[in-house]
Amino acid sequence: GRPFREAVDTRHVDGGLVGRWLTAGSRVLSARGSALRQQQQRRYGDVSEHGTRAVWFAEASLQGVSGRHTWVIGSAFQQDRFTLDQLPQFDYRFSVPAVFAQDEVSLGPKWTIGVSARTDVHSEYGTLSTPRISVLAKPAPGWIVRLAVGTGAFAPTPFTEETEETGLSRVLPLSGLGAERARQTSADVTR
Repeated sequence: GRPFREAVDTRHVDGGLVGRWLTAGSRVLSARGSALRQQQQRRYGDVSEHGTRAVWFAEASLQGVSGRHTWVIGSAFQQDRFTLDQLPQFDYRFSVPAVFAQDEVSLGPKWTIGVSARTDVHSEYGTLSTPRISVLAKPAPGWIVRLAVGTGAFAPTPFTEETEETGLSRVLPLSGLGAERARQTSADVTR
């Protein structure tokens, strides 16, 4: 029955760069990067939380065409850091180098098969590999059918819809967590 004040003061800055260069042999070298820093002073009733999150990302890839194959290979690095002045048990610093590859093979004007894989080496949750295969069919003019099977992975953080509303001071410290893993199957038909 008493008033409950909820407020947030956010300072946010981010930016990114993308570059693409045509190399010998008609290959394309791509580089991209981004960085973000966000500070929040949150208030939940009489509890105050001051947190800072910083994320930066860099990626380089090479793309080419060899006969019926269109391929991409590359590597990436991401770092995600969070500090919470009042509750250091929620602080984290994740560093994640990764490699990835993709190959699409054209089997004529009506069929394309795509195979891709990515492996991240997460500083907290270990090696996370995510393979994927897809088939694209064009059975008739104007029709496109795509079937895909793959996996995914996500490293948990303390940020959820619930903690956005209540703050972290009302949450027990995280422990015993593992990376979330998913399996996906999809089919879509377009006309």
